[in-house]
Amino acid sequence: MASKAKRLNRSNSPSQKFFKTGFLTILLPLFSALILLRCLPFYRDPLVSFDSDQAIIGLMGKHLAEAKGFPVFFYGQEFLLGLESWILGLFFYLKTTTNVFALKSIYLLINFFTTIGLVIFCRAKLKLQTNLDLVLCCLPWLLCSPFVASRLMESQGTHGLLIGLLLLLLTFHFRNFFVFGILLGASLLYRELLVSVWIAIILSNFLERKNPSAVIKDFLKTTSVATATYLLVKSLAPLGMHYAERSPRSWLHLPFHPIQNFKIVSAQVFGIKTTSLETLALRSDVTHHFPTILGVFLALGVLFLLFKLVPPNKNKIFRASEFRFERIWILAGIINFLMYQFLSAHKDLASGRYLLIFWSSSIAWTSLFIKLSKKQSKVRAALIFVLLLWLVPQGITLAKVNLRHFEAPATQSYRKIENEWSGKGITRAKGDYWSSYIVNYLSGEKIIVDPPQAEKRIEYGENNSPLKIENLDHQIRERLKADFGFWRKPQQ
Repeated sequence: MASKAKRLNRSNSPSQKFFKTGFLTILLPLFSALILLRCLPFYRDPLVSFDSDQAIIGLMGKHLAEAKGFPVFFYGQEFLLGLESWILGLFFYLKTTTNVFALKSIYLLINFFTTIGLVIFCRAKLKLQTNLDLVLCCLPWLLCSPFVASRLMESQGTHGLLIGLLLLLLTFHFRNFFVFGILLGASLLYRELLVSVWIAIILSNFLERKNPSAVIKDFLKTTSVATATYLLVKSLAPLGMHYAERSPRSWLHLPFHPIQNFKIVSAQVFGIKTTSLETLALRSDVTHHFPTILGVFLALGVLFLLFKLVPPNKNKIFRASEFRFERIWILAGIINFLMYQFLSAHKDLASGRYLLIFWSSSIAWTSLFIKLSKKQSKVRAALIFVLLLWLVPQGITLAKVNLRHFEAPATQSYRKIENEWSGKGITRAKGDYWSSYIVNYLSGEKIIVDPPQAEKRIEYGENNSPLKIENLDHQIRERLKADFGFWRKPQQ
């Protein structure tokens, strides 16, 4: 009798319920298809979004697989923990290949597993029980803007692994302060943007609890473990292949630039502005279309949801434990945006990558609206309408990019250029930073291009070659024009 009761309890466990609710038969195939739609163009044609920073991560993984060294941090720096290169090194060693497709396949898998983690988090922590609620909540992750989609497939601390770490931090803070402290210390070394999550947790705890001493006690315990982890890992830096040092970054950036920031947020992060992908540092002539009239309807829809769903008594959201995880995630997004505004020294055409936590908070907003709209069918319909209005154009653009880059034109164009160099017997050259390490990695270090000394990340020995390889991006674009007809007429 006892064993029968035990079996019954096991069958009613959260994990069993999770797999009985259609995850394997409905959600997994649907989410897998949408993840492939989002990631495939940057896997099939890796050079749509690939630069020297990403190439260095690939070289770090290659050197680890070849037992040439153990890169603790990004070459030439003492931040950006080499977590990605450790994963890549193991994968390269097992696969016995280090090419760019092997590199991108790791990020495809990371996006896939992060999606599964997000679904589990939404069900276990956000308490979204129906399949429809889960689909709605995960849609901003599955159908993001082309710019964000490219960044989630890039190597250098701004891809799906960042969101995976965010989910882990949210999960373990309320379970084990020691594990959370280790995760926090390592996460801050990996990407300092994650400090916004820690600040948001502290603020949320003060809002939710009436006893400040308990909050301070938790803060001191986790901070001590995080600091110890941070300092320990930092002390290991000399053990890695650590080459030429760069000057410290300048963080403080004033004054406020609201118009420029609005353009970056609307075009890059949320995709609510008609934008050529070429202006987003992507080697593609596809244009993302988001008509102004859609933006007007989207704004009206969001205002309607806020008016209908946000209760007059804001304490219900600000203090209730029911909305704890949504509150933390939304606060983390706001803090991330403020950090970007005041602490980021660069507001260029690709700087939206520093706003991925702000972008990901749209998942928390969606979850909050789903919970508040229970038993309000008309409001729920409005929420679905707003999500589709925002995200369907993103999916259409991603489908266009898939079709346009089906034959990997950007990667083919580079390979033709590399074959010409090999045919001429070129093995050493000098160049600029944004050309050198792309060539070094994609050629498997058969062709070595050295940037200026101040921008060196890897020391390959003395280079007396008079040859110069510069403006590689321009060369690839010119070859795309000549061989594939890119940029000759706008893509619809």
